[in-house]
Parts: sequence; structure tokens; C-alpha cells
Amino acid sequence: MAVSKPFIQTLGCKVWPEKNKQYLKLIGEIARLAKKSKYLASFQVWNNIEDPQVYIERYEYKTRQHYNRFKRDKKELAKFLPLMEELKRIIDQKDLQQNLWYKIY
Repeated sequence: MAVSKPFIQTLGCKVWPEKNKQYLKLIGEIARLAKKSKYLASFQVWNNIEDPQVYIERYEYKTRQHYNRFKRDKKELAKFLPLMEELKRIIDQKDLQQNLWYKIY
């Protein structure tokens, strides 16, 4: 039987200093929800060393199937979506290409 690998989603975003407290508060709430989630194995956030305004978020799902189930689980999504929408409002959107939720490979 094949061992399923964790599925990792990494996101980067730029947060201006005046929005930093709001961002960290929301990330704290997301981290608390992630600990209780039946789909997420772990959640981490850290700063980019070159640019401290850039945060990197790492969502680790137990498997690719857990990620797919998470996206379909309306009850679970209902907990996360309001926080994600709030995050989108405080993330810098002046340069959409660079600053709005881009994937890092």
C-alpha cells in the first residue's frame, strides 16, 4: 500500500507596517482553527528575511485527499473563509502581481 505524502500549500503576501497587528491577530485565529482542523497537519507563518513586510504562510494538509476534502467541506470552510476574506482586505493590493497571495515554489 502506498504511503500518502502530505500536501503543502505555501502562500506569500506583503503586509504594510500599519496593518501588521491586524494581520498577526488574524493569523493567530487561523492557527488556532488549524490545530482543531481534521484536514490540516500543521500551519506555520514566518517573515521573509530580505523583506520583513513579506510573510510566508505554510499550510500542510495530511494528504492531497485531505486538501480536496477541505475545499469541499462547507462546515469547515465556513470557519476559515471569513478570516481569509479579512486577510485579503489588509494585504497590500497596490501591485497585485507581487503582493496579493502569490504562490511560492
